[in-house]
Order: sequence, then C-alpha cells, then structure tokens
Amino acid sequence: MDSTIGDKRKQEIIAYVLLILTTIIWGGTWPLGRWLVSEEVGGATIPPFMIAVIRYFLAVICFFLILRFKEGTLNWQFAKKNWKILALMGLLSVTIYQAGYLIGELLTSASDASIMVATNAVWVVIISSSFLKTERFAWGKMVGSLLAFSAVVIVVGFSPNVNVKNRILGDIMILLAALGYATYTVISRFFLNKTRENPEFYQPSSIWIMTYVSLFGFVITTPIALIFSPEFLIPTTYLT
Repeated sequence: MDSTIGDKRKQEIIAYVLLILTTIIWGGTWPLGRWLVSEEVGGATIPPFMIAVIRYFLAVICFFLILRFKEGTLNWQFAKKNWKILALMGLLSVTIYQAGYLIGELLTSASDASIMVATNAVWVVIISSSFLKTERFAWGKMVGSLLAFSAVVIVVGFSPNVNVKNRILGDIMILLAALGYATYTVISRFFLNKTRENPEFYQPSSIWIMTYVSLFGFVITTPIALIFSPEFLIPTTYLT
C-alpha cells in the first residue's frame, strides 16, 4: 500500500517538474523569438516566415520519428483521407499563428506578446461554446472570460513598454495569432469528436495530429516564406 502511494507521489512530482520545465521553455520562446526577428544572426536578419519554416522543418522530422517510434506506423492513408481539415489546422496553427507571433514580436515587446497570447484560452472558450455541441457557454465561463480580458487590458495598458514603436500594431498581430491558434484548438477537438463517433476507424493520437498538422503547416508556409524571401531560393544563401 505504502509502495503504491509512494509510486503515485513520484509520478506526480515528475509531472509537476515536467510542467514547470515546459512553462520555462515556452516562456523562453518569446524573448528568443524577438531576438531572432530583430537582431542580426550570423550577419543577416532572418525574416519571420523563414524562421517559421526552419522551425517546422526541424519539428516535422522530430514528430515523425517520435510517431514512428511510439505507434509503429505513420497511418498515411488516414492523413490522406482527412487532408482538408488537417491542412486547415496547419494553416491556422502554423502559418497564421507563426506569422502573427513573429511579426508581432518584431513590432512589440516580448512581455506584451506573452501576455496577449494568453488570451488564447479565452478565445477557445468563446469559439468552442459557439460551435461545439459538447461545450456550453455558462455564466461562469462568461465571467471568467471578461475578467481575463480585463486583466490583459489593464496589464498591457499600464505596461512600461509605451515607447516601443508600432507597439499597438504588434499587440494586435499577437492577438490575431492567439485567435488563430484558438480556432485550431476548437477544430482539432471537433476532429477528435468526429473520429470517436466512428470507433471502427483509426483513432488519432495527439502526437499523430501534431505530426500531420505540422507537416501541412510547413508545406503551406514554405512557399509564402519564399515569396517574401526569394533570396533563400539561392543555394549559396545557406552556405554564407
């Protein structure tokens, strides 16, 4: 009995440590993102869309390796059958989110950006309550959403970063990024609910969804990045 309780306690501690580590890493992406889009790296400034392409090129490789290791199969056929909704989720969570996040970082402060993106949870509540049958917009959720928005307005309104040029436009871009990601979150929930209604079909895991959403997002974002940064079409660009 004591051994079981001890094992459960260890699992809880590990879970909390991982959550704290995730929060630290996530928090570090904001100043890092601003540094990448506003400072010279290797003698040249990397355009926002190209940062997203490089980031997801590496992420897609890692996701496919993890998916193959964990599930033993990639389930290409299921992805092919559902490519439209996966492409939509990729557009929202990769292209739109990364564009809003990185361009917003270029215009506003990292602290403002991290606060504005926190509205993602509020957008999820509002959108899911409007479009998902499994979610209802209760009074408690409404009050919580209003308080969250009020807190964002107060914190950003009294931010010491008032001298940052184009700060308001940057905050709006981050807000749009949060809205795009919230929409993706709701659509992914709809997709999961739809597949669970047909238990005879393949039931996608979270890692499967992330893998193919990232792949489609990468495919959509890459040509856009090359349109804005055609110099990256030249092979010597990667060697200098």
